[in-house]
Amino acid sequence: MSTYIKDSTFDFVLFFVAVLGAVYFFKTASLNPNAVTLNAEDNGATSQKFSQGYIIFSFFPIIWTFLNIFKCFFDMSKSVNSPIRMYELVCLLSISLYFVAESRMIVGKRETSKFFSYGYTTILLVSLSALPNLILSAFWLLDTSTPLRVYAVQISFFLYIAARIYSQIKYGEFVLARILPIEKSE
Repeated sequence: MSTYIKDSTFDFVLFFVAVLGAVYFFKTASLNPNAVTLNAEDNGATSQKFSQGYIIFSFFPIIWTFLNIFKCFFDMSKSVNSPIRMYELVCLLSISLYFVAESRMIVGKRETSKFFSYGYTTILLVSLSALPNLILSAFWLLDTSTPLRVYAVQISFFLYIAARIYSQIKYGEFVLARILPIEKSE
């Protein structure tokens, strides 16, 4: 174990950050669906106050994606202008932007347009990058230097982001809908 940590220090740090990020995902999954929704009485602030620990854990998915960006960017086994590498970098950047928007939502700085824009963009980029690479690599049709687990985590982010967008649409009460009620035509 100690030789693995000495030989692959960066991978161990990635694993450690991933475990701390998993705490955030499990805590988020255990929340009430209405926990992170807009509240018109608080001028768009979240309707539930979150603990400092939860707020800190919300930054670990961002740290994980940045560590993977550094690893992908400085990986000398891939060609600099490889399309797979470019898609990976853009996909990881998009994932980090989404989690920044979600963390801002947790601390009360709500920007719904950025949340949905980054969410939909991330879903599109992950479906264009990770899904084909995972399928083709799983059936030995494509040899990538990126481990399959990174693509599997990106697919799990795809599912997580889709579920969060769905819950915001289904359970979220948007400020404009509460402040400006739709008048019925007679």
